[in-house]
Amino acid sequence: MEYKLDLRAAHRQPGTIRTYFTTLNHWHRWLDRLEVPPRSIGDIRKEHITAFIAERSDTEAPETVLTRYRHLRAFFGWCERQDSPSLTGTRWHA
Repeated sequence: MEYKLDLRAAHRQPGTIRTYFTTLNHWHRWLDRLEVPPRSIGDIRKEHITAFIAERSDTEAPETVLTRYRHLRAFFGWCERQDSPSLTGTRWHA
């Protein structure tokens, strides 16, 4: 995935990249459980992210949840810069 390459080009450490993709894997599994999951980046709303973060806060420490939020924010910022409208076929694994 281009995102991983861009993280490497930004000199992110392998462990950091793994944590980004761990968050993306959690996010993807959460999306898959939705009755009607968003099919494009443009379909994702604040309510999706809020619900995901709220669910993560049931099982993870506050610092971890904040890290998950930051990872999603970084990923969606990257998608916006890449003009990536679709989630279809997105690889979520590092």
